Amino acid sequence: MLVSFQRRFKTKIENGSKIFTLRKQPKRDPKIGEQMHMYSENRTKNSEFICNHHILKSKQPVHVKIKITKKKRKFQGADVIIRNAVVNISVNGIFLSIPEIEQFVIYDGFDSVDDFIVYWTKNLKENVNSKMIKFCWTDHKY
Repeated sequence: MLVSFQRRFKTKIENGSKIFTLRKQPKRDPKIGEQMHMYSENRTKNSEFICNHHILKSKQPVHVKIKITKKKRKFQGADVIIRNAVVNISVNGIFLSIPEIEQFVIYDGFDSVDDFIVYWTKNLKENVNSKMIKFCWTDHKY
């Protein structure tokens, strides 16, 4: 499995703090046990090899919803309100709690939920409602 990352995630992959990646369903479905070839900025002139010693250990369906709000409102459930946005994440159809969302974004290589929101909403310009796959190279599962 060939996986390309932004350069900002390279160090976190190398030091083990980023343990999975979220991707849209690929055309070719990778198999558990498949070797992961990781690059930063692959298919560009700045492409850089990160590693190939990780093995795909699990795949889980993830649904990420981020709604940008005009004003701060009170929400119930496991929504996190930061930067005037509401974040809701489910893994295998089970909604994550606020502490689980905070840990989820760290494991995905972000510094905070705020950082995650800015990345996925293209700097707060669009809402997100995406069904993705969590490809994990450690034993971590939700």
